[in-house]
Formats: sequence, structure tokens, C-alpha cells
Amino acid sequence: MQGLAVFIKIVLITRVCHAIQSFDETPQYTEVNPGQDAKLICRVIGKRGTCIWQKDQKPIGMHLQKYEWVGSPDVGDCSLWVRAATLEFDDGLWQCQVTAGDFTTQDALASEPARLVVRVSPQRPQIEYGGAVILTGGNVTARAGEIATLTCTARYGNPPPLIKWYLSHTELRPQGSQMNATEIDNPRTWSTKSVCNIEADRSRYGQMVRCEAIHPAYPTTSSSIDVRFDVRYAPETRLVGVPPGQLEEGRDKLEIRCIANANPTASILWKRARGGDMEVVTIGETLMYSPIHRNHAATYVCEASNTEGESSPLSIQISVNFPPKIDSVGPDRLSTALLYSGASFECHADAMPSAEYRWEQVFTDGRPPAECGRGQRLILTNVTYEQQGQYICLASNTINGKVREVKSSPVSLEVVGAPRVVKPLSNEKYVVSTTEGSAARLEIRLCSNPKPRLVAWEWGSTRLHAGEVLESRYRALDLDPLPMEDCFLAVLELTTTVREDQRVYYVIVENDRGSDRRALMLRVNEPGQIPLVIGAVAGFTVLSVLVMGFICFMRSDRCCVPRNTGPTLQQVHCTKASNAMIEDPRLTVEPMDRTSQQFASEKRQNHVLKPVPTQQYQQDCYQLSRHEPSHESHYQRHLHHSQGLHGPQYTLQRGTGLKTERLNETNSIRNVSRPRYRT
Repeated sequence: MQGLAVFIKIVLITRVCHAIQSFDETPQYTEVNPGQDAKLICRVIGKRGTCIWQKDQKPIGMHLQKYEWVGSPDVGDCSLWVRAATLEFDDGLWQCQVTAGDFTTQDALASEPARLVVRVSPQRPQIEYGGAVILTGGNVTARAGEIATLTCTARYGNPPPLIKWYLSHTELRPQGSQMNATEIDNPRTWSTKSVCNIEADRSRYGQMVRCEAIHPAYPTTSSSIDVRFDVRYAPETRLVGVPPGQLEEGRDKLEIRCIANANPTASILWKRARGGDMEVVTIGETLMYSPIHRNHAATYVCEASNTEGESSPLSIQISVNFPPKIDSVGPDRLSTALLYSGASFECHADAMPSAEYRWEQVFTDGRPPAECGRGQRLILTNVTYEQQGQYICLASNTINGKVREVKSSPVSLEVVGAPRVVKPLSNEKYVVSTTEGSAARLEIRLCSNPKPRLVAWEWGSTRLHAGEVLESRYRALDLDPLPMEDCFLAVLELTTTVREDQRVYYVIVENDRGSDRRALMLRVNEPGQIPLVIGAVAGFTVLSVLVMGFICFMRSDRCCVPRNTGPTLQQVHCTKASNAMIEDPRLTVEPMDRTSQQFASEKRQNHVLKPVPTQQYQQDCYQLSRHEPSHESHYQRHLHHSQGLHGPQYTLQRGTGLKTERLNETNSIRNVSRPRYRT
């Protein structure tokens, strides 16, 4: 009995618990596109009441093909199909309700309202700036440094779209959260606004600002509008085409562009500095000269301006190079200077870069020009007749690695003074040699301006004027002009010579400004002197060879000459007598003092004279023969005699010329005859 009571109580409790109904699932926020079906879920556990749906707190009845049950409400599935949803009828707050199982349990159910959103794509977003709507591709204009505040609006969308900002491809942070509000004329749709502040910087000029509205009802889930950020700023300039090297007049072209970075577009002026003022040379960005000339060289300034301001002046120095052009050389075409005084010439050339100067003396006798100075001014000190003649100035500069040089017309220097003997050439001597009985020619070169009034040769107590003949052997030729201006050749010829002609000869020259005197030595040799010298040298050479052969024979079995064999040596020595000059310090002739001069304060050094041409004479030949030795032992006995022998020697007898002193030679080898000299 007691167990039955417990069982009944358990059954009653179970029935009471199952009688209280509850929600298993409730409707949630749902979005559908217009015309799509929406499913609102609502499931009840222990359902005993009736399922009811409300929209916006108003009951909804079941209508075929509009509002239909998803499953069977009797088993607790109160889910609802909303067919072909529309914004007008279906968008709103939906609530699932279940009536109580009986009035005593009071277990009626009501879910939280769930929004069913019937999507509506917003209109294309719009950007507003300064109270005006900016069309797609339009300009948002702001001055550099300002803050541009832009508003993007997307209207009549459901639900509200998400708005994003981009500058070029960079996303920007908006100013605060976007604002969503229902439309006044259509409360079921929304108006969405987003604000963005963008700093106007010249680096952002021309970039695109984009407002993008993201909404699932859009065909591509988003819609955007792009506008151009028009930043206005004052010009900034730069130069393009600046020549990298030097510009040469008449050959090169100048074309420089002044590029202005500005908004709005700037006006560009090229100005040129002239004195303290600036003058406009061209309007526009290009400065061009083709070809360029020296008058275009100047400092040029590029200036740009617009409504926002002016650029900083940008200047460039244009230099035009040109080869030298000699303007003047002088002071005069012909300058006159006293002998041993000073003279100068000056040269001026117009050139860019500045010219370098050098001077050359040009000759009329075929010699190449000789450089005589550098610099704009040529200064000659202690001038002589050698410096008389023409001078040219050479001005040069370098343009683009090429040397450009120009020559001036010649200027002349005339030297006036007492006569002077010209500095001797390298092949001229003070001593002229000849052979007795041969001719001789004495030459001295001299210069004189004015022309000499007296030219004479003196020796001993004899004076022979130019153009005169003495004893038919001495002939003083008239002065022969030389290629060098105001210079002459004085010549004394001897048709035949004797020993008494060996002496010092003087040439005397005078003009209106002074005189000069020079000495020349004539040496007359005996006819046989030179052949004897050559024969002695030849004999000594043969003797040296014999001595060397004997030493070789004694020291080695392999002798230079086979034993018991006597070689026969034969050598011919030839000599040529001539009047070729021999420079011998013992025959140096001290020149006599010069005659004092009225117009010259300095004395010139002695000069070496021009050589006399070589004369041909009969050759004297000498033959040296030696017989074969007959006995070797006798050859060895006299070896010590042969080693002490020397060839012929020559000594100089002061005042009488060269004389030969022959040394007696001793036979060093048996049966070898002594060398004989024969004419």
C-alpha cells in the first residue's frame, strides 16, 4: 500500500513537469534580399498551447504562399516561412508566441523580437566638400597646408552600409564613427554618413580620394565614388638640359627648360642680368639659342608664379667659349732698339677661356721658328743683332679638350748700333789650317746697322780693304750679304800659301756708331808632316800585333800562328794632306782689344769663325813589309827588345807648327827588316 502511494506521487509529479512548455529555439536576426524566402525558426518543448507569430507587435495569420508553417506546430515546430519577402510587408520585428496549456499553469511563451531585414541596396555614395556635392572625377580643391573635410553619404539602404575612405590606395581613418539614421520619407531605409579630414599637401596633388560603401545588396557588394584631390600650391622650379660641358661659339646649341611644379599652372619668365637690372628675354619654360654666340653669355634667372605665389628665383651662369682672336700686337709693327738695350712687345687676344701666350722668332734663312718667351708681354734685354727680325704672338686656349691656337701678324725688331761679329757656329774655329803651297780662305760673319763704311783685313803692317787685291796672292772680297738681316760675310782669300803666311789676321769693321775688331789664325803645315804621322802610327800598330802573337805562341801549344811558320804582314798606310782646321789649345790666339764704342756699354765675347773648305792633296802612301823569321830561338832572344819599342812620336814646336820626331826602331825578330818609309 505504501509502495503504491509512492508510485502515484511519482506519476503525478512527472505529468506536472511535462505540462510546462518552453522554447527550444527562438527566431534570430535574419537578412534576405527582396523576393527571397526567409525562414524564422521557433521550436517549443512540451508544446500544449497554440503557435502565434507577430510582426511589429501585430499578429500574423497564415496565408498560402506567403506565410506558411515550416513543420508541424502540433509537435512543437512553430517555425515560419516568409515567402517572397518584401521591404514593405515583411521587414520588421518578428516574435514567436505560444499560448498557455491551460489557464492554471500560465505557461504562455513569447520570444524576443527578432528583426527580419529585407535588404535594399543603398544609392551610390556621394562626397560633399564645402557644402557642395562633388561629382565623380571632380576636384576637391584645397590650398597646401589646409585640412580638407569631406563627407560621404549613402542613402536609402537597408541595412545601413559600411563606409570606408581611401587616398590613392591607402585607407584613411575617418573622423569618428559613421552615422546611421532612418530616412524621413522612407523610415524602413537608412541614411549613412561618414566624415574624413585630409591634410592638403603638395605631394598629394592629383591623388584620388575614394569613398566606398559596402553592402551585400550591391551586385558587387560595394559601390564607390572617386574624386581628385586638387592641392593648390606655389611653384617650385628646376632646370632640365643644363649643358654638361663647355659651349663653343657658333658650334653648340643651348636649350634649357625651366620646369615648374605648381598648381594651378605657373607662368614662367626667363630674365637676364644686365648691369644691375634684369630684362625679360623669353616667356615660357624653354630658353634656346641655336647656335650660341658670345653675346649670349650672361646670368639667366628663371621665375615662375601662379595665384598661390611665386617660386624662388633659379639662376644659371652661361659661359660661351670661343677661340682666341688677336686684337692687337705691338706697340708698333716695326720697333727700333739700340744694340745691347731693351725692347718689348705686347699681345692682346679676345678668348674664352682666357688665352695663353707664347712668342716665336721667325727667320728668313730657312731655320724653323724658335720660341723666345711666354706670357702676354715679351721683354728682350741686352738685344743683339741675332735678335733682329720678325716675331709672332701665338695665343691659344682649350675648348672641350681641343687646343685652339691663332698666330698674329709679325712684328719686326730693328737693332741699330756698332758692328759686331756674329756668334760663331758650332763648326767654326778661330784657327784655319792649310798646307804650304795650297790656297786658304779666312771667313768672318759680322752684323752692322747702319751698313759698315769700312771693312779691312790687317796683318803685320799691312791693311787690305774689302774689294782690294795685294800681290795677286791676297784678295779681300766685298761683303757678301747673309740671309740674316744686316749681316754680312767678310772673306780674305790666299791663292797660295807659304810658311810666312802663318800668322794672326785681323778684320776691322766700322760704321757711324762704332767699330769692332776680331782675330783669325792661319796655320800653314809642311807637306810631309801628316803622312809621317800616319806612317809612324801604322808602324806602331804592326809592332803591337807581333808582340801579342809572340806572347800567344809562348803561352800555349795552340798558338795564334803555327810554329815554324813565319807570317808575312803587309799593310798600306795612306794619309791626306788638307787645310782642315785643327783645334789646338797651344795655338789659341788672344784677340786684341776692341775699339771703344760710343753707343754700346758692354763688350761681347769672342766668336769662333766659320771653317775653310777642305782642299784635296796628293796622297802619300807607305808600305810596311816584314820577312818571315828564319830561326825561332833568335826571335825569342830579342823579345825583350821588341816589348820596349814604341811607334813614331810627334812633338809640337812652339811658334813653328808641328814637327815629326822619329824614334829608332830595333828589330825584335830575327830576319825581320826594319820598316822603311818611302814617298
